[in-house]
Amino acid sequence: MDNNTNSLFEKYAPLMRSENLCSASGLNEALRMAQEGDIETYYAPFDYIERDARLVLVGITPGLTQARNALLEAQRQISRGASLAEAERLAKTAASFSGPMRNNLIRLLDAVGIHQWLGLASTSEVFSPESRLVHYTSVLRYPVFLRGQNYSGNPAPRKSQLLQGQIDQWFAREVDLLGDAIFIPLGSVPQQVMAALVESGRIDASRVMQSLPHPSGANAERIAYFLGTKPEEKCSAKCDTRRLDILKEQALTQVRDLLAQGSARTDLAAITS
Repeated sequence: MDNNTNSLFEKYAPLMRSENLCSASGLNEALRMAQEGDIETYYAPFDYIERDARLVLVGITPGLTQARNALLEAQRQISRGASLAEAERLAKTAASFSGPMRNNLIRLLDAVGIHQWLGLASTSEVFSPESRLVHYTSVLRYPVFLRGQNYSGNPAPRKSQLLQGQIDQWFAREVDLLGDAIFIPLGSVPQQVMAALVESGRIDASRVMQSLPHPSGANAERIAYFLGTKPEEKCSAKCDTRRLDILKEQALTQVRDLLAQGSARTDLAAITS
């Protein structure tokens, strides 16, 4: 566990024992960590780092729904007498993404051979409850809101002293701890942040898979073409098939290079023991 962030969970644990943490419209003001103009950062328990992870899924920042789910699970675990360490881990697990986005990501990762690098029949196995092979995170670890709404990347983090400072303080440390895993940035802002870390030498480019389509359901056509389930002649003009061909070849080459270096450590019994 990251000792620096564990102190934050301990700091807010008394509040989680006794207060109404969230409502349909937002989070308790007592959870607000920092503010810069219209940008606000609130605490929610996204501290836990899965150090045995071989895949790291990187979003932009937890949204209100994720924050609410994590806070309520932390509150529930503390109320039932769980240790702070256990409450912290389970709260983050409860807020991790699932559903169609996860299914699309599994299909994309299997299509380029990540399951082979992991030594698994399918990357779906890393999402099983007992697995410790996947770590969920965000370039902005704690929920960020712009004028009360979920932050979606504008203004860019690099243009905000507050946001860039949070990336440097928390996310960059995760990269240092998990540098042997494969990072999957989901969306343009995570991709830009990861590219900057590669350029600065913080992580090797071979550990960052920048070439997968975003697994969102809104990206269904691009995903279908990438997977080969929709032919080029049936794609709309909005689907840049030439670029997708290039990105897929980049991903396949990256996985071939990883396999040439050796398979990932995938002893599930050792990891989950």
